Amino acid sequence: MKSRSTSLLLLLLLMTTAVAFSACGDSVPEAQSDSRTPGTSGTPGITGSSTPPDTTGSASSVRPAVSPPPSPTPKPVLKHPDMVLDLKPGDFWDFRWEFSDQSCSQGRGCSTGTDEGTFRVTLGASRTISETEMFPVSVTGKHLADDGAVDLAPDWNFIGVDDTRLLASDGFSLTTIFDALDGEWTGSGFFSRFGDRETHVARPTSIGTQSFAEWGGVRSGPAISVVRSDSESMCEVIEGRRICPRDQAFSVAETQYYREGVGPFGYNHRFSASFSGGGFFSSNASEETVALVASSFLGDVIEPTPIPVPPSPTPLPELELDVVFGPEDGALLLINIDDQIPDFETGVDLVIGVVDVTFVNPEVGGGAWSYGITFRHSGEETFHAVYVTGNGQWEHFARGGSAASQVSPGSGRVTLNTGVGEENRLFVAFSLDEGAFFVNGVQVAELDLSTSNARASGDVRVMAGILNTDTYNGAVSEFFDLTVLAP
Repeated sequence: MKSRSTSLLLLLLLMTTAVAFSACGDSVPEAQSDSRTPGTSGTPGITGSSTPPDTTGSASSVRPAVSPPPSPTPKPVLKHPDMVLDLKPGDFWDFRWEFSDQSCSQGRGCSTGTDEGTFRVTLGASRTISETEMFPVSVTGKHLADDGAVDLAPDWNFIGVDDTRLLASDGFSLTTIFDALDGEWTGSGFFSRFGDRETHVARPTSIGTQSFAEWGGVRSGPAISVVRSDSESMCEVIEGRRICPRDQAFSVAETQYYREGVGPFGYNHRFSASFSGGGFFSSNASEETVALVASSFLGDVIEPTPIPVPPSPTPLPELELDVVFGPEDGALLLINIDDQIPDFETGVDLVIGVVDVTFVNPEVGGGAWSYGITFRHSGEETFHAVYVTGNGQWEHFARGGSAASQVSPGSGRVTLNTGVGEENRLFVAFSLDEGAFFVNGVQVAELDLSTSNARASGDVRVMAGILNTDTYNGAVSEFFDLTVLAP
């Protein structure tokens, strides 16, 4: 609180200012009575005085104008406020899907194929991308059709939210999935990547008439839809005449469904094409349908798949590791050339390290496939290898310079996703004499690395088609997010 002498000085200053204005010929308006208690919320600069100031119209009663504080910027009114989701690690969406495809050709008739599956989208620990908190996306379960024709899972690597937008990212830039401000945006969607130049408008709809509304777990009710379509026919009308200048036609229609408070809800894609030329006719039609059957945003408490951060291996708790390779995606072609096992070389030379990679099961019958990791590959027949097989086995073997020197320190059963197109994550940590092997976040075995001559520094690789009983039919054994870490 100011002293009485300070208050008097300020009062004199105010009086002098008022007299100066009066001397210049400016009129002074009559002051209004102020009944506020002095010393609390009274006139600025006169706090502490026990005697109210003179308010009879004298110059001393004039107070300087005080500018009101600026009004806060009003928050935007959102058309879809509940689409601004409160995301956190462990949130998940479970989707069911169906796919059908029919091909017809003149003289051969028609063939029809169908497929179905379920997959889960789970959010991991957040990271910052373009100054926005984004959550890595982990997709588990069956999301790839058996014939490899379609992949029903979203291919975004990250999902996040800013003030009004549900966002996605490939790890570098941000793209709008849904704008809650007005339901209009230029960008993309959750289930597919619309063109950047397209403007999408969200419209109210209802889940209940669509085919997937009959699926178990799909909850009917209000929703928001976003639609796009395109087509071209063989014929058109020009100046009243029907002309058919083209020998092929197509039609495509796509609808994405969202629900406030839940986010992505469903997806339907229809495509048809026909060809008629040279006396030959053929056609193709396909349909993809995806719908939400469970989610943490619906109150479901299904335990999310425990991945997205690699587990801390027991043998290397004291080491600080840095990424020295990757993440890298690739594919191994299952074709037998000179009895060589298909592999991918990272070119990273290590004695101690960590390897993390996810494989996609190839399209071979009867589970006759295998894939895995080799490390300390210092010569043609000098390395350690760990792998899994389509019939649920794992093995660790090592060679010290020749095939005859091979030893197998460990093997056994392992729980895997074995369906075509399903995925399994392999994680190996190795120090000089010991290591650990994880599959889908679960430790399978401790590895004995002291039992062979493969102790020198060597390359890290991934491989497929390891066993002579594997099927080599030209299928592709895909892998992604291959990452190597080292101290």
